[in-house]
Amino acid sequence: MVGYALALALPNGKFDIAHAARTPGDPVRRRPRGNALRKPAGILVVREADMDELGWYPNVETPEAR
Repeated sequence: MVGYALALALPNGKFDIAHAARTPGDPVRRRPRGNALRKPAGILVVREADMDELGWYPNVETPEAR
């Protein structure tokens, strides 16, 4: 399931693992919703990446990059 964490119509306590990725600037803000979605002994995973510093290998030019 992919979507905006605060707008997903999911029951609380349903998942063993809740994962929040690409949380703009502040992955901790998604913590309360992730904690609500996971089961009591479940795992909450959050991550943040500096998208400006990411690269692809091999380097492939896209039409937008030209």
